[in-house]
Amino acid sequence: MRRARAAAAATALLLAAVLLPGCGSSGSSGPETVSIYVSLPLHGVRAADGRAIAAGARKVLERAGGRAGAVRVRAFYLDDTGGGARWNLVATAANARRAAEDSTTVGFIGDVDSGATRVSLPITNQAEIVQVSPASTATDLTLDTGGLGPDRYQPSGELTFARIVPNDEVLAAAAGAVRRAGGGQVLTAPDGSLRAALERCRAGSGPVLVVSPFALPPGRYGEEAMSLLLAAIRAAGPDASRGSVRDEVLATANRQSPLGRYSIDAAGDTTLRRVGRVRLRSCGL
Repeated sequence: MRRARAAAAATALLLAAVLLPGCGSSGSSGPETVSIYVSLPLHGVRAADGRAIAAGARKVLERAGGRAGAVRVRAFYLDDTGGGARWNLVATAANARRAAEDSTTVGFIGDVDSGATRVSLPITNQAEIVQVSPASTATDLTLDTGGLGPDRYQPSGELTFARIVPNDEVLAAAAGAVRRAGGGQVLTAPDGSLRAALERCRAGSGPVLVVSPFALPPGRYGEEAMSLLLAAIRAAGPDASRGSVRDEVLATANRQSPLGRYSIDAAGDTTLRRVGRVRLRSCGL
């Protein structure tokens, strides 16, 4: 009888030790550390933009002490050019797969070029990772454009993409308004690339106004992309997961930021309509 009572008491003590917080348990099922992957052109013709965006993201995370509320956050900064002149399909896909295969990943910042986003997004989407683009403007990433549309890039059927720059439709509308006002030759800069705009320009045609999605220096978009994800992780709490962080990002409403006050709409687009304008003397690169 004494042995039975002793065994019962020992069992009760063991059970209490397991259930008490701090005794062999963290008291939470959530991860201690989460990861954000940043994929940008760090070499080649877009290196200046890519490095500025990366520096902005890094600055915000360092300022936050590597934390979002109770959650520790680490970031990995990857080059989507493979060391070449422009974004590279193999490198871009490898970056997205690396993020997808890391079980701690809850967010992905990238890419600059819309072509690169068309490669990385299907991979992060299937892994249920929210992808925040600081520069990709192609309309078909969020809206149907006559046969091409977001379903092609988000095969899971779930929205996991958000961008913090206006899309090409907004840029085209702004350029049209300037032309109608007598602004002369006006070009748009998809993805913020002045080079891409000027490559379409007729040499020797006189002053040119280029409408860009960057109303502020590119580094500020890196800051906001990281800030948005940190806010989402903080809102998701200590049990932050890919799904909860995605939901928080896509639920963004009336967010006050250095870019202006904005929401993320049902398609993943920002409601910001501010664009940048750069006046050039000629179309020379």
